[in-house]
Amino acid sequence: MTRYARTPEVMETAVDDELFVVLPGGEEIFHLNAMAAALWRALAEPASNGELTELFQAAFPELKAQQLAADLRETLRRLHDDGLLTEAGS
Repeated sequence: MTRYARTPEVMETAVDDELFVVLPGGEEIFHLNAMAAALWRALAEPASNGELTELFQAAFPELKAQQLAADLRETLRRLHDDGLLTEAGS
């Protein structure tokens, strides 16, 4: 099972309710939407997609489980593709 972790040394800055992150030596600033920011905070410790889905379903029981799971998968993929997350292994 793949576990995701924040890429080491990513700098984050919160401005009011907004969260921004920058890769080390990077020139691009990433603005995290509400889902990505919540996921980022949840990944203070490495977690699998399944663990994150369970956490978010418990926190947001009013959301449809399939849509929530799909949104989480897409957000994980985008953060990983942007280099903000790494795979922490099994």
